[in-house]
Amino acid sequence: MLKRKKRKIRTKEEIEKEILDYIKNLEFPTTSTEIARAVRLNWFTAKIYLDKLKKEGKLHLKKVGRQNQWWAENMSKQKKLAKKADKLEKENLKLKEKIEELEKRILELES
Repeated sequence: MLKRKKRKIRTKEEIEKEILDYIKNLEFPTTSTEIARAVRLNWFTAKIYLDKLKKEGKLHLKKVGRQNQWWAENMSKQKKLAKKADKLEKENLKLKEKIEELEKRILELES
């Protein structure tokens, strides 16, 4: 006969911390179901905690079709930083092209 491990009873604060830690370590939004699986809760219980954390401003929610997509504030900041990095990269490429153009022009004028 298989013996089941006794699961440690967690406090509400521990569960909330586990949820936040899980979501903050992701690079993209995730669903309520995935969060529930990751922190070993049933979906309904996870949803209660997620709604509470959203109300406190610790999580963000967007409904996509029939799914609830959750993410933490730091992901929004990461996306902004990524967009800014992309913009700087494009500007950098434009400047490199302009420099190459000017160098060719200088060579033509020197000849």
